Amino acid sequence: MDPSEVLENGSWSRYKSICLYTLFVFWNFCGLVTALSVIAGKLISLEVQQHPQHSSSSLKALIEGLA
Repeated sequence: MDPSEVLENGSWSRYKSICLYTLFVFWNFCGLVTALSVIAGKLISLEVQQHPQHSSSSLKALIEGLA
């Protein structure tokens, strides 16, 4: 197919916008996962600081709950 034909009927711009939208959604998903992991890490470190005697048991329970 000739590139000029693709540009004329607009399918290339639609394809490009779909790719950009997919990339945008993927980027936001990665950012959300990163933010959640950072928040979880901070909560765990706060828990360890506040309750040092219970830290290993609560951490084990958290890991077992995730697994």
